[in-house]
Amino acid sequence: DATNPPRASRRVFSFPSHERANMQPLTVLDTTIRQDSVGRYCLNDLHRAAVLSGANKRTKEPSKFLESQQTIDLINEIETTQDSGSSAVQTVEGRNGGTFVVKELVYAYAMWISPAFHLKVIRGYDAMVTAELNRLNGLHMRAVRADLEYLEASENASRCGLGLRRQQDSKPEMLAGLQALRIELQPGLFTH
Repeated sequence: DATNPPRASRRVFSFPSHERANMQPLTVLDTTIRQDSVGRYCLNDLHRAAVLSGANKRTKEPSKFLESQQTIDLINEIETTQDSGSSAVQTVEGRNGGTFVVKELVYAYAMWISPAFHLKVIRGYDAMVTAELNRLNGLHMRAVRADLEYLEASENASRCGLGLRRQQDSKPEMLAGLQALRIELQPGLFTH
């Protein structure tokens, strides 16, 4: 279609749910920001942190942010360019519910609140990702060490196996040589 050229597909990075269970959560101003099963962040938790930073509770509500035209356009752009199979915004009803949004909308909401709050969110996210990378690097190093130990043990076993085979093959010659040395070492009778 000439009016709508095809867009390049872009994957939005998200840690798989089994890895998120081990991750340090996103924390902003001592407020833990929950995540849903696909990795979206709870905008309601972020709003609580924004209020703690001094944002007006009523004028900076998540619903007002989500209703703005700029946010609607951003959501449309995210959903047309991501290849994750899930929506950018998901509202969950009930006691542990809330409005869950993708990372890009977390940043956009933080910018909408204030530059200072935006910076706190960036630093909170960076701390979370850095902690996870450090954890994964530690696991990787342990795995590499275990692999090296296994390879070394296999190599030693292989060397030992070759040594045993050589010893078995040369055993008759070695025994004959030992016997000859024993004979030579026995004191002889000096007859003169």
